[in-house]
Amino acid sequence: MSTADEDLVVAEKVSNSKAPSLLTGLAIAGVVVALVKLGSFLVGLPWLINPKLSQGNAAAEAPAEVIEYQQLMVAIQGKYLAYQLALYPLGILVAGLLLWASFRALQLRPHGDLWIKCAVIASTVTDLLGAVIVVLMQMDIYHALQTVFQDFDSDDRAPNIMYIAMNVGFYIGIASAAGFLLLQFGYYFMTLRYFSKPEVRALYQEHAPNEASPDV
Repeated sequence: MSTADEDLVVAEKVSNSKAPSLLTGLAIAGVVVALVKLGSFLVGLPWLINPKLSQGNAAAEAPAEVIEYQQLMVAIQGKYLAYQLALYPLGILVAGLLLWASFRALQLRPHGDLWIKCAVIASTVTDLLGAVIVVLMQMDIYHALQTVFQDFDSDDRAPNIMYIAMNVGFYIGIASAAGFLLLQFGYYFMTLRYFSKPEVRALYQEHAPNEASPDV
């Protein structure tokens, strides 16, 4: 098949399907992922600025282990504060890029396929960097948890219950964060592959400025 015949086949595919359902779904998913990211950044900003907010104030009658654990948590968050502050604005910019690129891809705007691929690649990089920081923090938190509660009085039920609850919460948090991260990476990979297909790229080439129809 000649190049002209291949171009004709691609053009026929484009004319038969202006906005495939999978394209629409991936673009809408990109909007949702971007909004979730921006929302999490907005909600977490006060706690990032003041790490003590995430731990609250321990009551005077609270077990000594709980007070010590909260103090260690604040120290751990302070240890990684510089890295988080450096990654925060970058993450906001990348999430904004993903939101904008997803809208362009959804509307079949010129080069929308290129922009959404750039956005998911940038999101993958920032998410990996963020995951590294989270893993290091969680390792320190787990070590602090074991250190604080290893010598508590076994006859005192309050620290025992607190230790179990914190361990359960720790593993649930790790599992949920890992699951969400895997879903995000799956979306990034699928989006990158889909928008790299010739027939999908042709949708955006047809809508380039020099060939665009008046209503685009």
